Amino acid sequence: MNSISRIQKYLDGKMSENELKEFREDLQKDPELVQELDLYRSLDRIVASRDEERFRKKLSQVYAEFKELPAEKTEKAPPSARKLNKKWLVAVSATLISTLSLLFYFVAVKKESNQAIFEKYMVTYSTNLTLRSHAQFEAGKKRLEYGIQLYTRGNYSDASQQFKMVLSEDSENQDARFYNGLCYMYLNEFQSAITSFEYILTQPYSFVHENAKFYLALCYVRINNNETAKALLQEIISDNSSHSDIAQKVLEKLR
Repeated sequence: MNSISRIQKYLDGKMSENELKEFREDLQKDPELVQELDLYRSLDRIVASRDEERFRKKLSQVYAEFKELPAEKTEKAPPSARKLNKKWLVAVSATLISTLSLLFYFVAVKKESNQAIFEKYMVTYSTNLTLRSHAQFEAGKKRLEYGIQLYTRGNYSDASQQFKMVLSEDSENQDARFYNGLCYMYLNEFQSAITSFEYILTQPYSFVHENAKFYLALCYVRINNNETAKALLQEIISDNSSHSDIAQKVLEKLR
């Protein structure tokens, strides 16, 4: 399966658990795949309000008219060159139309499943976290750092085990609980992730609170609890947090 088909399946939320795991692993080691995925997400933001059907019809009209164009501008060239030039231009035009139509398939305004919405906004933000160490004990600090290293490599199961050991010694360590919540999300254990993030939000405010609330909202999106997800997203927007813009986009897709 080529990258375009994989991205289509990923953004539509139609991957199996094994396919999803493999795709996320490829994102970790293939910068070009990440750039391609980001391209489609950028296009979504740019053309989300466009009329897809009207755009497709216009492209088809331009292509049909182009095929009938006379070759006056190349009449000084040999017949074989004119024929080759026209065939080449038609081929390029057809490829362009096909490509643009395919892109619009990805970015067209359409009702997306909650899983598709979740997958679209999960990867981009999970890797933007800064490594910090707040464990009270040196052993816990090293274990936390090691767990985060495993997490950044995509080894979520082993990373979770490290965070659990940190929490067994320091139950109020918000960094360990936050990263463990992210691991649960990648392991499709959303109820456990929700428990982790909700616990953080009951504790004294820290740096991870804004992130915890955003990923908590995504968890509720993923389990199709739109009422709770919308309430959290509206809070994020009202708080003008670092996730406000993306929360607005997710909220609009849920309506």
